[in-house]
Amino acid sequence: MISWRIVSALSLILLNSACTNLQAVNTTSGQLVAAASSWNSVADEMEASCIRRNLVSDPASDCSNEKVATQHLEDANKILSAYFTALQQVSNGSNFTVDAKLTNLSKSVAAIPKLNSAQVQAVSGLGSFLANMATKAQEERTIKNLILAVPQAEDMMDVMNDVVVKELIRVYKDEATNTLATFNSYILQSGANIDLTKLDCKMGVSSKSFVNGTAYLLGQAYCAKNTALFTKISALNNYSNSLTTAKAALKSIESGKDDLTAQAIIQQLIAQATSLKTDIDAINKAF
Repeated sequence: MISWRIVSALSLILLNSACTNLQAVNTTSGQLVAAASSWNSVADEMEASCIRRNLVSDPASDCSNEKVATQHLEDANKILSAYFTALQQVSNGSNFTVDAKLTNLSKSVAAIPKLNSAQVQAVSGLGSFLANMATKAQEERTIKNLILAVPQAEDMMDVMNDVVVKELIRVYKDEATNTLATFNSYILQSGANIDLTKLDCKMGVSSKSFVNGTAYLLGQAYCAKNTALFTKISALNNYSNSLTTAKAALKSIESGKDDLTAQAIIQQLIAQATSLKTDIDAINKAF
C-alpha cells in the first residue's frame, strides 16, 4: 500500500521547492534506513531456512555456514544503514557521525560466500570510505562529500542483489524439496496414496481429498509450510526491487547534488520513497 504520509509530506516540498532545506533528501534517506533494516530479515533467512530444513530432513545440519553467511550479510546492511543515516543526518542540518570500526565490518562483508575478487573490492569500498570520513573534521562532513560515495554504495547493493537473491532461491528450492519428500513419506505411512504436488494449496485443503483424518492433517500442515515458503520466494522480488529503487534514489541525489531542492529532483524522490515504502512493507510481511 502506498504511504500517503510520504506522498503528502513530499508534495508539500514540491509546493515550496524554492526553500533551501533538504527535506526531500531527508525523507528519502529515512526510507533508505528503513529499507536496510528490512534487508536484515532477508539475510536472516540463510540461517532460518537451514533450521527449518532440519525439521524435515535427516541428518540434521549444524547450520554453521549459514549462520556465518547471515552475519556477513547483516554487516553489509550495517554499512549501508550507516551511510543512509549519515545522509539523513546531514540533510537535516546535523553533523553526521560514523563509526571508525566500520573497517572491521568491511572485512566481514568481504567474506560473504561466493564473491569473486571484483565483488569483494566492490563491497569493501563503502565501509572504507565511511571509516575515513570518521577521521575528517566536521566542516568536511558535508552532503557533497557524502555523495562521493554513491558509486560504492551502488556497487554494494548490486552485489547484495546478485548474491542474496540467487543463493536464497537455491536454498528455498532445497527446503521445498526436503519438505515435499518428508510429507509424502508421512502421507504414505498414514495409509493414504496422495500426490502432494497436485494439491492446490491456494484453494485450501478439502477433507474429501483424503482417506483418513491423519492424512488430511498432514496435507494441511504441508500446505501451510509450502505457502509460507513460496510467499518468501515471491517477496524476493520486493527485496530486489527495493535494492534497485535504493540505487535509483542515490543516483537522483548524486545527479542533483548542485541543487537538491530542484523540482525535478524532488519529484523523483517522491516516487522513489513511495516505491521503497511499498516494497519494505511487502518484505516485512513475508519475512
